[in-house]
Amino acid sequence: MDPCNADHLIQQIRHWLACQNIGAWSDATRTQYRADCRRLLNDRTPDEVITALKDTRSKNTYYKRRAAVIFGLTELLQHWVSEYENAQSHQDNSLARGCTQHLQSALELVIKLADMAGECPLKAPQKRHSKRQDLAGLPQDWRQQIADRLRHGESKYYLPFIAEAITGCRPAELQKGILARSGDGHLTIAIKGAKVDAAKGQKWRILRYDLTDPHPLVASLAQEIALIGGEIRIAIENPRNWSTALRRVGQTLWPQHKKHITPYCLRHDAASNFKASSLNSDEIAQALGHATNKTQKRYGQKQMSRGGRGVAPTQVAAERPIRHVTQDFTASPRSSAK
Repeated sequence: MDPCNADHLIQQIRHWLACQNIGAWSDATRTQYRADCRRLLNDRTPDEVITALKDTRSKNTYYKRRAAVIFGLTELLQHWVSEYENAQSHQDNSLARGCTQHLQSALELVIKLADMAGECPLKAPQKRHSKRQDLAGLPQDWRQQIADRLRHGESKYYLPFIAEAITGCRPAELQKGILARSGDGHLTIAIKGAKVDAAKGQKWRILRYDLTDPHPLVASLAQEIALIGGEIRIAIENPRNWSTALRRVGQTLWPQHKKHITPYCLRHDAASNFKASSLNSDEIAQALGHATNKTQKRYGQKQMSRGGRGVAPTQVAAERPIRHVTQDFTASPRSSAK
């Protein structure tokens, strides 16, 4: 390749690399993405990689594959740019030509991915599973009925159920244990966050509920706390066992209901209640343990609540302020480095 063209190629690639933020991924995600990327690339041409990406009916699978390929391309391009610079410094023209061939092929795939950004290319995507459908057909007081069944059966999941129903906390957060305190007309719940790293999640968040006009579940939890001195740690031992227990209660109460009631149904329903309340977008994101205002869009809808009278905190505090994200962006190198 002509030296001027090679320099332009490197400049394009550096611009694209500068737009990527792979440092935000956890070690586990990086490991998974590397494995997925190796499987998807597998000596394929750029067009064959695109075909492999689209070989699914699930939008979720497609976007996970896409993210894995972008992550893998970022690491590959960084490697080959470094190798090219090393070849140039040692005046190894043969190695430099080999590097530019790898870089050109990878850049071609980057451009194809950038051209596909903004819309899902699947022709007949499978409809995404909806928590709204799981709750459809249940009575308006379904949460209260489950709580009553757990309380009468003296289940160890009675308080965890109420805590998750009113806060929308994750099962993994319940496993860590949450602290609930009642006093001065308020119920205060402190949660240690799950799914937290340098770029996402909240290490801690605090939700405060007003007891002057309490929701029945809030009143029940406050009463239980008052009986034991005003403060309690609520926890589960195993999220899988907790999910199994909740499914069984749902099947016992409503044997004709075809969908399973799971802990994440509680999280989605709580999010719907938050959206129907006076909380603003940032407070909703913090209450759910998110770091951006974008993630909450996956949880619940204002009109989705299936829990009768809604319940939401009156005050929310969290480790960090919410980062505002308008849209996903994959920079295209086409228009760069002119």
